[in-house]
Amino acid sequence: MVGITIIGLLTSMAMPSIQKARQQSLASALAGSFRTYIQAFEIEAMEYGWPPDTTPGIIPIGMEQCLPGFDEPSPGGGIWDWEFQAVGVTAGVTLRETNADSATLERIDAILDDGNLLTGNFVENGNGVTFILEP
Repeated sequence: MVGITIIGLLTSMAMPSIQKARQQSLASALAGSFRTYIQAFEIEAMEYGWPPDTTPGIIPIGMEQCLPGFDEPSPGGGIWDWEFQAVGVTAGVTLRETNADSATLERIDAILDDGNLLTGNFVENGNGVTFILEP
């Protein structure tokens, strides 16, 4: 009985650390995906201009090889979307309907931008978060 109590106590003490590690891991994975997609769209823009807007989960024509996983759900749930002259920006990469909580989104913002979801290039847009490539 004492052993079970000790195990329960240790588990309850470890849970906050485990949750924080999970948030950091998810934030790192999503920030890495954003970086990959941002770079691919910036290269596309330099060579050919911004591609036209697409439906969420659809890869712009000609960019299939540059956007691995763009047409699949993200590690944090949700779907990727290329924004061109949509959601109030000229060009941006959006993660729509993600399951990531606000603490995780703030961690992503700290990795990619200024750490504030209300300012900078990484912002909340109502039904997701967008990294703005061109305002």
